[in-house]
Amino acid sequence: MREKIVLVALFPKKYRAFEEHLGLEYLKSSLEHANYQVTIIDGWLNELTVDTVYHEIMKIKDPLFIGISSYLDNTLPTINLITRLKNGNPNVTIVCGGFGPTFHPENYLNNGADIVIRGEGEKVIVDVANALKNNTNLMDIEGICYKNNGIIICNKEASVIKDLDVIPFPSRCFFNEILKQKLPVNMLTSRGSTYHSTISEFFKHNKGKCWRGRSIKNIVDEIESLYNQGVTNIKFIDDSFIDGDRGLKWSKNFVDELASRNIKVRLTGNIRIEKVTDQILKHLKRAGFYFFTCYIQKEVDSEKQIRKILELFQKYQLIVQLECDYCDKDISLEDIYNFLKETNFVLSFDALCIKGIGEPKIYEALKKWNDDCYDVYDMAVSPIITSRILTEEEIAKFYDYAIKLKNKGLEVFKKLLEIVKENENADLLLIVDNEIKNNRNYYETIKKELEELYAKNNLVYKRLKLPFI
Repeated sequence: MREKIVLVALFPKKYRAFEEHLGLEYLKSSLEHANYQVTIIDGWLNELTVDTVYHEIMKIKDPLFIGISSYLDNTLPTINLITRLKNGNPNVTIVCGGFGPTFHPENYLNNGADIVIRGEGEKVIVDVANALKNNTNLMDIEGICYKNNGIIICNKEASVIKDLDVIPFPSRCFFNEILKQKLPVNMLTSRGSTYHSTISEFFKHNKGKCWRGRSIKNIVDEIESLYNQGVTNIKFIDDSFIDGDRGLKWSKNFVDELASRNIKVRLTGNIRIEKVTDQILKHLKRAGFYFFTCYIQKEVDSEKQIRKILELFQKYQLIVQLECDYCDKDISLEDIYNFLKETNFVLSFDALCIKGIGEPKIYEALKKWNDDCYDVYDMAVSPIITSRILTEEEIAKFYDYAIKLKNKGLEVFKKLLEIVKENENADLLLIVDNEIKNNRNYYETIKKELEELYAKNNLVYKRLKLPFI
């Protein structure tokens, strides 16, 4: 009889989208290849409370262990779940992994977890399962932390998996739930990043090379497998789809491989602005991409060059959302306004944050405007940036509403700048209050039209309140 293992994920607070947990599906596949029987309880995709997840776990009798994936922002709910599980059965073995346990193993081990897996888990979790099954010592397993006589022991870091093609494809056990919510299927074609991030620095410090990519054949093999099961929309969740040694030649070869198998899918993903070229976007458009989140880092060149690159997305009719990893304190509010106006085809702009730049009263006034109008704009962009399965025509409708609302916000931004030039003591909060009142009917009309568009497409708006800038 095969040993039973339960893998669990709770909902991470910072994410708006309800998505499949690809990490757990990779772990499930690796464990099943090692002849273990695995059940996933995905609180993220299925919007389960901690209480519901707990009761679902308790239905499974005598598991070898319970594995819990935890992010940094849901550490407390994870610890709450661990406490309840230990109170219900002090002898149950709990293994934690993910970002939270990787960087703060002591938070989990001091609150009831028995083992923490740090970094990539496909190989390590099988080693842990074998050790628990055979009652052998944990000291020889790389990449884990555990307690011995009350003292936290962290073994040698495990090496990263250099050849990603050897990893079995994820289990894909939630097709029905994904399609029901009109969500795309997630795929990961690379791991790590050539750019600075906390997780990439962890890998570089402990194990050398961070970024690794799957071969084109391996990627398209998985896409073909999904396509043959009826999947039409795929979201690549790599930090940047074009990274490492991927460039123009790789992009062309990727498209050619898809075409040779007559695979036609709609794709979305992330890309670093430094990796964008005219010809790369041309090939990615041919592959089926229609939306990118484009990231800017501190080292990027001038605003003029950024605008030039963003115009390439417009050239190939690719919807783009812009995000940034830094706040440039040397730029003026007028520069920010002009940039936003000149790139008004871009869905959103989290870069060049205005907090701490120029007149603080303008920031507070725009924050007030944003707090009042956020829901309607968010309703417009949400189906696009969460990559919901919609026709091109329906996506275009949401996009048009988003741009219309963005431009309305820019009108207010411009008015505040002009007022401050004339009277630096003007009551900007009062002015914004008047703008909100004057535009109330406008926003209520668009909200009603968006609600009708949601109903027509069988969508439910998942509101996540995000902080302003």
